[in-house]
Amino acid sequence: MSKANLLSTAPAALLALAIGTATATAQDGAPAPVGSFLSPTSGMFMLDYQTIDLTTGGKFDLHGVNYLHQLNDWLYTGIGFGAPMFHGDYGGFFSANLTVHAQAPLVGNWFVDGGLSFGAGAGGSSVQNILELSGSGTYLKKYIGLGYDFGPVRAGVNFADIEISNSPIDDTMLMFFVQKPLDYALGKHADHGTSVPTSEYSALGNETIVSFEYSTLTQLNATGSFSGNIGLVSPQISHFLSDDTYYFFGLDLGFSGLVWYNQAQGGIGHRIAVTPNLNLYGQLGIGSGGWVTDHIDTGPGLIVYPKVKAEYKFTDDLGVSVSAGYLAAPLGTSRNWSVGAGINYHMPSAAQAMAAEEDDVALRGLRVSLF
Repeated sequence: MSKANLLSTAPAALLALAIGTATATAQDGAPAPVGSFLSPTSGMFMLDYQTIDLTTGGKFDLHGVNYLHQLNDWLYTGIGFGAPMFHGDYGGFFSANLTVHAQAPLVGNWFVDGGLSFGAGAGGSSVQNILELSGSGTYLKKYIGLGYDFGPVRAGVNFADIEISNSPIDDTMLMFFVQKPLDYALGKHADHGTSVPTSEYSALGNETIVSFEYSTLTQLNATGSFSGNIGLVSPQISHFLSDDTYYFFGLDLGFSGLVWYNQAQGGIGHRIAVTPNLNLYGQLGIGSGGWVTDHIDTGPGLIVYPKVKAEYKFTDDLGVSVSAGYLAAPLGTSRNWSVGAGINYHMPSAAQAMAAEEDDVALRGLRVSLF
């Protein structure tokens, strides 16, 4: 029995949930009342890049990934994080924030934007340096600038100010950004459990997989003060561009060994269907990770993480997988093997939902709130 998730851009919708959206996904249920269940919703992913000069000397770069949910014609709110990759010696530095963002057209394809991000940030080259670099941990970013709408994407530059209180992170700089607009559909939580008419199936878009994995990272010729294994908990969202090619975003969070270790990466992958129940995956992720560089040397933070997976699907929706990968920090000395096991939840595409029997697809309720 097939099931479907009525979110056309699932990664965006999942992030929208984190800022308090009540929505519904598809499963078996009672006949639906007359009328559309889904409302069009808009937002955007925004990538930004800036270099921070420390008041004590030295610098590092910060790459930001943000999801912004559109509230009206000009106002957005959302969540984001930042991490270094190419400059400095602070692999493992991490900031997380809530953002209020305003954006309005000027003339032609030009627009003005500005915003305020508030959250927390911490990291350093050593345990002692964490106390110096992170201060109180309170992160604040203010920015204003101009952008140009190219259609599929928007890009621009902002004048920004970033500070962490009681820290040498207190600087003004240019922040370069790229935005990808998103349009998807959400259902009301009150409608969960009711069947969806086939006229709504197009909102599904392409297939999405939500994965949760536990893996062990084994260091090779470790140069830092910590040389043991690291246990990681790893959520990942994969959204398919075609039947077999996907892009993904994943986190790896220390669970044992070095519990403060963290990394985030995104990339592209490919699936090979060996049998109807057996799939092979290969993917390449690029991102930022570490903790403190005297414990595990990821240098300025850049990581490259190729991984292969084998999955067995018990149902159309649910599969289990085993994985193996090689994690390297090209600008540091850290080199690692990883092995893991996980569970994968498949959110079908519009075509898969159309193949389901009548009344076989309905809304399933999910509510997440942020306090």
